[in-house]
Amino acid sequence: LSAAAAGAASVLLTDGADATLELLERNAVANGHCRADVDVARLRWGDESDLESAAKRGPFDLIMGSDLLYAPEAFPELLESLTPRGLASFHPSPLATLNELTACHTAEYVDRYVNNKLSEKENRRVGFPWSQASVNRSLSSTGGTVAAMREVCTTPAVLSGHLAGGTHHAFADAGEGFCVFNDIACAAVYAMETFPERLRGSETPILIIDLDVHQGNGTAKIFEDETRVVTFSAHGEKNYPWRTKQRSTHDVDLPDGADDATCLRVVNEWVPFLFETYRPRLVFFQAGVDALREDSFGRLGMTRAGMLRRNHVVYDACVAADVPLVITMGGGYSRPFDASVAAHADVFRSAAYRFAAG
Repeated sequence: LSAAAAGAASVLLTDGADATLELLERNAVANGHCRADVDVARLRWGDESDLESAAKRGPFDLIMGSDLLYAPEAFPELLESLTPRGLASFHPSPLATLNELTACHTAEYVDRYVNNKLSEKENRRVGFPWSQASVNRSLSSTGGTVAAMREVCTTPAVLSGHLAGGTHHAFADAGEGFCVFNDIACAAVYAMETFPERLRGSETPILIIDLDVHQGNGTAKIFEDETRVVTFSAHGEKNYPWRTKQRSTHDVDLPDGADDATCLRVVNEWVPFLFETYRPRLVFFQAGVDALREDSFGRLGMTRAGMLRRNHVVYDACVAADVPLVITMGGGYSRPFDASVAAHADVFRSAAYRFAAG
């Protein structure tokens, strides 16, 4: 799912989020890359909704990153199944501002990447050549997760998601593994700086649950000395990153071929422990689906049904503790890509229904 952001705005760093959002919408619609009624409309809970208990909990918001903003047909069933019933509203992802990026990245690195000053070696470490489209996509990927965080911190919403993001290999001063900026880390630090009242009541208010098949090494490194943030990563023991793995608060190595039973046993043991031990006030879920057995790079053996059960362990814990959740996509590389698309859609569809049920 890597459609080029051909119509992305030329604005790079801006403090005018509303203006950026308007520009993204206008460019996308003008270039025929999305339908305004789907991507711009804000659909809230309706009085006619048959999920009466959900009406009191607020909307579920999905922030669309640039890679999907310009190819919304990748998830037609998701859009069609959630928007008519008021279960979700979809919005184009804003570009990250300089303040949001430097919440966890060095100003020097941000400047060097945005202005094409990285060396060839540094760009190879990122994984793709520099281009204006890659800048726009990276800013949108981070801006969307920050916007999703802001949604659950400033509105009655208890769930918000980003149809992109999860770029957990980016470090404070360098990109890696197709990740330029670490969107979850930026959102987490920005939350601590901007919404401290939302995080009161716990000495470890932010929990990051990373179930992508690759360790969230950048996230782990960024928060290695930050006691307020708990990082948990359950990943393939023999998978990437091979030389740059870091120490999360808690790491679980999964053996090659780990099936539903093995992976679910880990999740069922660890998620309750994390909630009971750290009493989080805000949870980020990196919901990569590359643990699927159909995945080209995952090396694990989970089924689509097993992935759904995995996701619901996280959702159930958040609902039971009344803790807001921010979801990002993460990886998924099946060939053909139908299996990954279906599993990605499951992440957001099942979350919408689970949180609506309360």
